[in-house]
Amino acid sequence: MPIVKRFVEEGCMPVVPDQLTINRYLPGQGIPPHVDTHSSFTDEILSLSIGGGVNMDFRYIPSNSEGMKNKPCHYVVYLPPRSLCVMTGPARYEWSHGICPRMTDVVPNKNSTTGLQLLPREERVSFTFRKVRHGECWCRIATVCDSYKKSKVTSQEEKSSSASATMLDDRNAAKLEREHVLQVYDQIAEHFSVTRHKPWPQVLEFVCSLRPGSFFLDVGCGNGKYLGHNNALLQIGCDTSLELMKICNTRGFEVLTCNCLQLPFRDCLFDAAVCIAVIHHLATEERRLAAVSEMLRVLSIGGRGLIYVWAMEQQKGKKRSTYLKHNKTNSHDTQQDESLIAISKNLNFEEEQNTESNQRSIKASTSGASSLPVHVNRTEFVQQDMLVPWKLKTQKKKEGNCDKKGHYEKECRISYRCRGSKTPVNGPSLDAPQTTVLENDIKENYQNNSYKREPQTSGSDPVFHRFYHVFKQGELEALCSQLNVNIIKSYYDEGNWCIIFEKVS
Repeated sequence: MPIVKRFVEEGCMPVVPDQLTINRYLPGQGIPPHVDTHSSFTDEILSLSIGGGVNMDFRYIPSNSEGMKNKPCHYVVYLPPRSLCVMTGPARYEWSHGICPRMTDVVPNKNSTTGLQLLPREERVSFTFRKVRHGECWCRIATVCDSYKKSKVTSQEEKSSSASATMLDDRNAAKLEREHVLQVYDQIAEHFSVTRHKPWPQVLEFVCSLRPGSFFLDVGCGNGKYLGHNNALLQIGCDTSLELMKICNTRGFEVLTCNCLQLPFRDCLFDAAVCIAVIHHLATEERRLAAVSEMLRVLSIGGRGLIYVWAMEQQKGKKRSTYLKHNKTNSHDTQQDESLIAISKNLNFEEEQNTESNQRSIKASTSGASSLPVHVNRTEFVQQDMLVPWKLKTQKKKEGNCDKKGHYEKECRISYRCRGSKTPVNGPSLDAPQTTVLENDIKENYQNNSYKREPQTSGSDPVFHRFYHVFKQGELEALCSQLNVNIIKSYYDEGNWCIIFEKVS
C-alpha cells in the first residue's frame, strides 16, 4: 500500500506496520480510555481518520510512586477528517486515549468570537496501524505495562495469596462491574430506591453550605436523594443505572446516564461535587483512582468534593455501626444459609465453607474474579473484595408505613432538608435499610412492580449480589493524595470513610 510506505518515508514508523484495525463510529459512539497492550505492539501506533472529525481525550496515568502532582492530567486533541494521529513514547505508554460518546464536539475556531465552535459528529472510520512486538516490553512502567507486571510475579504462592479483584485486568474488572453492579442496580432499582431516601446529615450539610449560584454535581446520584435540597444551586446528577435515572426523572431532577470513569462534562465546570457510595463498587485500585481523577477534572480550581466509601472497620472503639446494629439476631444461620443456597443456584457458583470467617467462598463463573467470597449480611467484614447479597422484596412482603409524623413530602424531599437544628446527628450506614417511606407515587410504583427480570426460586425472593471493595482506614486518603488536591477533612461516619478535598490546580 502506498500510504503504508509513506508512513516510513515521513518518519512516522521505522518499519512497515503489519497489523491493521478498522473501526466504524456513528455519531454518539465512542471508545473507553485505554492503553494499547505493551507486550502486543511496538512503540508507534498510528490512527488515520476518514469521514468526520472527533475529539480524542488523552489522560496521564501516574506510576504508583510519583502520582499526578505537578503534571497535566488531561488533554483534548481534535482529529480532523483525513488526519493522522501518531502516538509514540509517553503518549503511547503513559497516557490513555479514548473518545467520549456524544453527538457534538467543542473544537477550536480562530474565526469565532469565543475561539471555539460546536461541531456535530459525523460517521467516522478509523484505520489503526501497528507493528506486532515479538517478546516482552521493557518500559518498566508499573501501572500500565503488562510485561512489567508479569515479571513481578515470582512464585505461584504469590499468585494464590493475591487472588482477588485487585489482580483483575481492566477488561475483566469492567465485566465484573457490569454484571455485579450495573445490571444488579438496574434490576433492583425500585426496591433500592424505597430504601434510599433519607439524606446523610453530613452530606446534606456539605450541600447546603455551598454558595448560592454554585454549579453542583452528584456523581452516582442513585435515586437523587441529595438533589433538590438546596434550591439556590444549579444541580445535576449522573449515574450508570438507567433505571435509577428514570426514577430521578419522574421526580423532576436534571440527570443523565454515564459512567463515573468518563464524565461527559468539560474541564473545570462545577463548583462542587459529591460521590456517595460509588467508588467502592470499582474493582481495581487503578479504576478507583481514575474515578476520583475524573471527578477532580470537572471541578473548577478551588472547587470542593466530598466522597463516601464503605469502611472495612464497622466498629469504632466500642461503638458498632448502624449496619451491624441492624443484625437483629445472632442466630441467623438458617435464614442466611437459605439465602446463600439461593445465591448459588441463581449465579451458578461453586460453594465451599469457610469455617474461620463465617463467610462462604463462591467461585464466580461469569465475573472477572477467580474467586470472591459472598458476605454474610450484618456481620464484620473479613476481606476487602466481596459480593454483598441483596434480597429483593416482592409485592407480597410487608408494605411500608408512614414516618412518625405521618407525612409524605413530594419528590422524596422528606424529613431532612437544610433545617438547621432539625437535622439528626447520626444516620444509618450507606447499605443499611432505611425505614421512612417515600412519597405516594414512588411507593405505588414499587408495590405494583412484578420484578420479572429475575426468576424467583420456589418459596423465596430473588437474591442478587453487588461487588464491593471496602476501604481500610487511611486508604481513601492515600488514594486522593496521589492527585493534585488539598485534603480539608477526613473522617469516619457510621461505618464509612469520608473525605472533603479542594482542587488546587
